[in-house]
Amino acid sequence: MNWFFEIVTLLVGLLLAPFRRLPAIFGIALLALLTAVFALLIYKVFSNQEGITRTKKRIFGHFFGIYLFRDDLGRIINQFGRVMGSVLKYMTYALPPLLLIFVPIGLLIIQMQFYYGYRPPVPGESVNVAAGFQPGADLLALAPALSVPAGVKVETPPVRIPARGEASWRLRVEEAGDYPLVFRAGEAEFEFPLRADPVLDPIYPRAGRPSFGLSLLYPGAPTLGAENPFESIRIDYPHRSVPFLWFETHWSIVYLVLALVFGLLLKKPLRVDF
Repeated sequence: MNWFFEIVTLLVGLLLAPFRRLPAIFGIALLALLTAVFALLIYKVFSNQEGITRTKKRIFGHFFGIYLFRDDLGRIINQFGRVMGSVLKYMTYALPPLLLIFVPIGLLIIQMQFYYGYRPPVPGESVNVAAGFQPGADLLALAPALSVPAGVKVETPPVRIPARGEASWRLRVEEAGDYPLVFRAGEAEFEFPLRADPVLDPIYPRAGRPSFGLSLLYPGAPTLGAENPFESIRIDYPHRSVPFLWFETHWSIVYLVLALVFGLLLKKPLRVDF
């Protein structure tokens, strides 16, 4: 399955390549527009459009019946039962295409998190980095160490936490750029990038051992070899807020709002009923 996740990573990277130096809202808007078009087309092809239109009219008619017979409790209950029956029938028409839509959109959302969920630290800002080890590892014997290039400064010696099998450092970014951090433990070493460049690139906060879960949740992230004593590598990047209208919020809210707006605007041109 890794090849599939790699293809998705490549496609998202190609789509966002023209927006690397633009505000985040532009790339999010493009992906929201593509999501709306994709969802509408899938819904149109794989749903019973005639059945949906007919069932919606019946639901509206039953609600009108509740209003019309509002003084007759028996008929209100009867019309309400018909409403629920029509809603269940509507769901049988709507759910199958929704399942087809949710899977690719879910994969896209995972990818977008690496572009818009984190932001690179700016010069003068500090971040924590940590190396996790396998259970029972002797941190004193492994003597974990971290090497950084010019442009980044290690502010603290390694803080070993045996109960968590972890060693951590605090770094300060002195200049913008992308920097390879080299983690060492015993005879082994592992290189993991620190993103500190404002250009839009995927930011991977974690590396781990190869697994399906890692490939699904962190597609494109570096992986640790089997012979490596490290269990994981983590960089605590600051979270990104995206300006939207009169406030700043999480990118997923911007994405969902724009996708909904585009969907409503394109509903009639694409002749889709939902």
